[in-house]
Amino acid sequence: MWLLILLLLAVVFIIIATTKLNLHPFLALLIAAFGYGIKFYESHHCNRLVQRDSHSLRGL
Repeated sequence: MWLLILLLLAVVFIIIATTKLNLHPFLALLIAAFGYGIKFYESHHCNRLVQRDSHSLRGL
């Protein structure tokens, strides 16, 4: 669900960046893609770290 909201925010950013900020559409798409990718990596990577830690703590 979080990634869907993030995707909608990326689309809204693209629209606002091209219309209000007069940013070139390619740059708006590039910035949105990098932002989405970084947040996706952080959420996916943090979930794996939490799962790994919880599995290692079960043995204690």
